[in-house]
Amino acid sequence: MKLKFTNHAQYRTGEREVSIEDIKSTINNPDFSEILNGKVKCRKSFDGKTGPTPTNETTA
Repeated sequence: MKLKFTNHAQYRTGEREVSIEDIKSTINNPDFSEILNGKVKCRKSFDGKTGPTPTNETTA
């Protein structure tokens, strides 16, 4: 899976110490997902904390 991050996303990923594998896991197997304005938003819990919320830019 090829991911493209904005500068802000790269900064926040580092700040939150979120791995690329965590992001891929969230996209592939979310605990919760929704479609808003044609974008898929996903959430997943890691160690009791809500994980990253990557947005798939592909129209749903």
